[in-house]
Amino acid sequence: MSLEMENLSFAACGNTKAAMSKKAGHEIELMTEVTVVPSCVGRLIELQEQGYAYVRP
Repeated sequence: MSLEMENLSFAACGNTKAAMSKKAGHEIELMTEVTVVPSCVGRLIELQEQGYAYVRP
């Protein structure tokens, strides 16, 4: 999808990735299109400050 839509990006939480890797006993591989951010909570706050909305089902 990110190849078809230039304003679409995927981010993964670095904290969650580290915890999952520790639990699995090996590094968790992600797709090359994914950007790892230190904390998704922090990233969500940044986006909300830019005017984005966070909708949770």
